[in-house]
Amino acid sequence: AWSNSITLYKNDIRFVPRSAKLHSLLGAMYAQKINEDISTNRQLQPNEVMAYTDSSIYHFRRALAIYPEYPAVNNNLGTMYFTFKANYDSAFNFFSSAIKADPDYVEGHYNRASANEYFCMIQEDRFNFSLSIPLSETPVDSVQSSNPLNIGLKKDFLNKLTIRQNIEKILK
Repeated sequence: AWSNSITLYKNDIRFVPRSAKLHSLLGAMYAQKINEDISTNRQLQPNEVMAYTDSSIYHFRRALAIYPEYPAVNNNLGTMYFTFKANYDSAFNFFSSAIKADPDYVEGHYNRASANEYFCMIQEDRFNFSLSIPLSETPVDSVQSSNPLNIGLKKDFLNKLTIRQNIEKILK
C-alpha cells in the first residue's frame, strides 16, 4: 500500500489530519526528496523542484497552523523559503520564530545568522553594483542581460527606467 515515506504519511494524514507531527514529517520528506535527487545527480526539472518545494511548504504551514511554536517546523520552513524561494524576509522571520519558541534551538540561531549574513551581502552587492555603473542614461535592458545580479526590482518596471533612475531608487 505504501511505496515510500511520502505515500505512508499522505495516507496517515487522511486519518489524523490535525497532526502537526505528520504534516511536519511529510513536509520534511518532500524537502528530502529534492536533496536526494540533487545528491544522486538526478537532473530535476524546475517544475519538479517547485512541486516538491510547494508541497513541503504547504505541509510545514499546516503543521504550524496546528502548533505555531514548533521550532523545527519554523526552522524547516525558513530553510525552504531561503533555499528554494529566495524569500529572505520570510526565512528570517521563520528562523526568528524557531528561536522564540526555543531560545536554545541551535539550528534556528545558525540559520538566522546565515540568512542575515546573506541578506547583508546582497545589500552590499547592490550598493557596489550601483557604484560600478556609470550614471548614464543607458536603458537597463542594455546591461540587464550581461549582469547576473538582480537589483531587486521587477524587470517590467526596470525596462521603463534608465540606470540612473534605478540607482536612485535603490539608494533611497
